[in-house]
Amino acid sequence: MNPFLAFLLALVGALMMLFGAGEWGRWAYLLVFVSSPLVVSLILIIPWPKWVENINWGGKETGVLLFALPFVASYIAVRRYYRRRDARNTSAQHKDSSVPASQERASQ
Repeated sequence: MNPFLAFLLALVGALMMLFGAGEWGRWAYLLVFVSSPLVVSLILIIPWPKWVENINWGGKETGVLLFALPFVASYIAVRRYYRRRDARNTSAQHKDSSVPASQERASQ
């Protein structure tokens, strides 16, 4: 496969995931979709010491956890990031308004 075509397909897929999840414009959510493949590929690429191979990892459950935990951890981190950013933006908007909120409600 052509690497440029693969990149284009990955980009279109990422945009479709953001749109489908209802998080359009919140680009940090791409980390949630990319986190698990990154962790799994790192686990496969890193040369582990010999004693790690002798550990009984518990079978299928460990594989499922290694695949699912990055999704959960990155989702929590990204959600916390956007919650803090939104709180900071709303507090900055309230500070920037020249008319106090009580006077604004009274005029309406």
